[in-house]
Amino acid sequence: DGFRVLEVGCGSGNVLRVLHRLAAGRGTVEGPELSDEAASVARLRTGLTVTNGYLSDLPSDASFDIIAAFDVLEHIADERAVLGQVRDRLRQGGRFIITVPAHTGLWSAFDVASGHKRRYTISRLSRALRTSGFSVEYATYFMSLLYPPMWLQRRLFARHETDMAAVLDSDFRIVPGVNQLAYQMLRQEAHLIRARRRLPMGTSIAAIAVPDAR
Repeated sequence: DGFRVLEVGCGSGNVLRVLHRLAAGRGTVEGPELSDEAASVARLRTGLTVTNGYLSDLPSDASFDIIAAFDVLEHIADERAVLGQVRDRLRQGGRFIITVPAHTGLWSAFDVASGHKRRYTISRLSRALRTSGFSVEYATYFMSLLYPPMWLQRRLFARHETDMAAVLDSDFRIVPGVNQLAYQMLRQEAHLIRARRRLPMGTSIAAIAVPDAR
């Protein structure tokens, strides 16, 4: 009881409200978000504390049992500085949960439009975490079933577009039947991840890291 969860870069609060539901009244959930507009939406849809700004804008004595960053680190130029701030704010025995996009071979105009600085391999992410004072407890690729079609699409239909809005619209387009099929397939993958199985490929990486003893 009384645990604290922080989602770094919580956006408009979609995941934040899921974390709040999972906390089930036994702990508190909050998040910093750089975008003024997204932070306002997150407050409205969750009723939670959302700080408009960076992780460093939180009170200096704020510490947490779980810190999460879902598809955030790839946007940050100085990843080591941010990972160090995460470590400093984690309580002893806490956990850092992170997801990032995988494989430089999947780099495309979508990554440019999204403001990504890099894609990761498990070894690349693990090295960044260890350098910043973490031990990696678990790491796996995920969304493995999407990897082959995405690889083919980005090899066969490589785009060099300057209209970034069009690139984002194209990659986020939902095809109802295909989307539902992919959703059901990925639900099965989630059972493997919950059991801490490691998948050999995927379009993203998930990791759990523990801060080293100070």
